[in-house]
Amino acid sequence: DGVPALVDRIGLAWPVDGSLVISEVHTPLLEGYAGFYDPETDEITISEDLDDLTIIHEASHAWFNKSLFTERWITEGLADEYAARVLQELDRGYPDPPASSPTERAAFPLSDWSPPAAIRDDESQDRESYGYAASWALMRSIVRLVGEDAMRAAFGAAVAGTTAYPGEAPPERSRLPNDWRRFLDLVQRETRLADEAEIADLVAEVALDEDDRNVLPARASARRALAELVDAGGGWAAPVVVRLAMDNWQFDAATELMSRASDVLAVRDEITGLAGVEGLEPPAKPEEDYQEAASVAELTVVKEDADRSLAVLERVAGASDVVEAPRDWFTEVGLDGAEPATDVAAARTAWERADLAAAEDAAAAAVELIREAPEAGRTRVLTVGAGAVLA
Repeated sequence: DGVPALVDRIGLAWPVDGSLVISEVHTPLLEGYAGFYDPETDEITISEDLDDLTIIHEASHAWFNKSLFTERWITEGLADEYAARVLQELDRGYPDPPASSPTERAAFPLSDWSPPAAIRDDESQDRESYGYAASWALMRSIVRLVGEDAMRAAFGAAVAGTTAYPGEAPPERSRLPNDWRRFLDLVQRETRLADEAEIADLVAEVALDEDDRNVLPARASARRALAELVDAGGGWAAPVVVRLAMDNWQFDAATELMSRASDVLAVRDEITGLAGVEGLEPPAKPEEDYQEAASVAELTVVKEDADRSLAVLERVAGASDVVEAPRDWFTEVGLDGAEPATDVAAARTAWERADLAAAEDAAAAAVELIREAPEAGRTRVLTVGAGAVLA
């Protein structure tokens, strides 16, 4: 009954190809443990002291092993919490983690939890007991804050090796191993900012050593900046180069890149505002170029293109103002039937197509016609007048 319930809650297919072998052995042979799961052979070895939690816990290790996440505290904590949730679903109670505190004598940063070894003394027993209890309590808090739907998404991304910072296109591959950093990124991917801070604090308090804890403030600041960038984007996903810097935990570089991206968005907003006044639709290409920028050089080109697009739009708007302004008689005579509004219309169409050179040329042609028309009109009037006097 437990395996189908695990499949539903974890959201990944049953990973065992063939039979899952379960062997009950004399308890002392397990050297202090209640059971083991060997993912290489798909075999569970379990003690004579059978209990529901251990049985489902060991079965869950078909997923929760180093192929999913590398740290022991993650896999053991997940195994206990998901086993407890399955037992609740099966009306067999909802066991709680044993009491633990990071200040107790046997406590240690869970990231320092060594692989299982024979338990031969009280110190080893206390250390293992603390590791299991603390990792379970931590994972219970995380799953409650994140929710099982988001956890399923995190497990799927971990298996696929995809970034925790996706854009609009299919997510890129992550360059990190599935360690605690990936775990934290993936479970926080769809989490509210308030819960995100609580999750990071819990992990820092129980699982991390001082060096790892010291990285988290820069990460939190960068994640806030990314949320602001995405919000400012108004539907524009953050550039690839920004998202992959975040995924690689290169937070100083990511912050600098986000500043550059914000400059692009500021120009875009100017373009959008002026285009709205002029009744124009901004071209789609700048959005694609911005989102797909995969290097500093590409993001720089996007900014240069945006600056030029704004400058050309200002020229097109200026040409429209010139053409629509009242004209004196000499200007009308000088135009001699030419219509600069045609050039303005061509400039507007070209700008919407992102053909900036054509837009600039057409706008310049319209302005030149208007500029030269008064002098041409005066010349024409004087020529006609002189002819009339001679006649």
